[in-house]
Amino acid sequence: MLSRRDHALRTAIACWAGGSLLLLSLAGCESAIRPPDDVRTGTIHGRVEYLNVWPPENEVRDLRFVALPFVPRDSTDILRINDLVASSRLTYGVNSESFVVVGVPAGTYPFSGIARQRTEDLLSWEAIGLYTDDEGVFEVSEDEVVDLVILVDFNHPPDVPWGD
Repeated sequence: MLSRRDHALRTAIACWAGGSLLLLSLAGCESAIRPPDDVRTGTIHGRVEYLNVWPPENEVRDLRFVALPFVPRDSTDILRINDLVASSRLTYGVNSESFVVVGVPAGTYPFSGIARQRTEDLLSWEAIGLYTDDEGVFEVSEDEVVDLVILVDFNHPPDVPWGD
C-alpha cells in the first residue's frame, strides 16, 4: 500500500505528464489555434450625432457602437459577443463624435447602432440609436471603409425588433 506522500507524488507526476502531453499536442496543432489566414476584413468609420439632453452620467455606465451580422430576436442577442463588432468606449456628454472600428469581418450587417449600459448589470445594455440609412443594412468589404451616420435622440428611443 502506498503512503499518502507516495500517492501524492505519483498523482503530481501523472498530472504533470498529462499536462505536458496536452501542451505538446497543442503545439503540434498550431494551425488549429490560429485564425484562418484568409479572413477578409474592412473598416467601419462612423459619426454619431446626439440630440436633446443626455441622461444622468450614472445612467450611462458604458457607451459603444455595435454592429451585428444578424437581426436580434430579443435583447439578450446583443450579448452574443462572439458575433458582434463593437467600437471602443464612446464619450459621455458630447454633441457629436466619430469612431473607427478596424479589422471588421467582411459581410452584411443588418442591425447596428449605439448601445448604452445603464447599470453594472451585464444585461442592462440597450439600443439608444440605430443606423437607419439603407433600411439599416450595410456591407463591409475587404480592405474597404464603410461610412455610417447614426442619430441618437434621447427623447425618442428607437424601435427595436424585439419590442423592448
